Amino acid sequence: MFEEELQRLVLGEVPQAKADYRRESVDFAALYTEMQKHKNLTVRLVWEEYRAENPDGYCFSHFSHLYKRWRRRHDVTMARVHKAGEALFVDYVGTTVTVCPPGEEP
Repeated sequence: MFEEELQRLVLGEVPQAKADYRRESVDFAALYTEMQKHKNLTVRLVWEEYRAENPDGYCFSHFSHLYKRWRRRHDVTMARVHKAGEALFVDYVGTTVTVCPPGEEP
């Protein structure tokens, strides 16, 4: 006896199988571009906007995991070769910082 027949005999009605549920894919390239335009935009804020538009969408941890995986595949790095003391490289993200000579106020 097939499972559907057995369920029909026991339960009276065979429950309908849920449709194949697939979440819409996220356009991480567009999100990355948007995050580059706005310095204070974070993955958390982007996810909150995503969930507002897609209530059944990914939870934050999975969304973050997918974004990080996308970034690894699309991240470009460049090696900088320099002599010690010859150059100073500063990597800073966020709002700008005012730099003044000693003794002067911004």
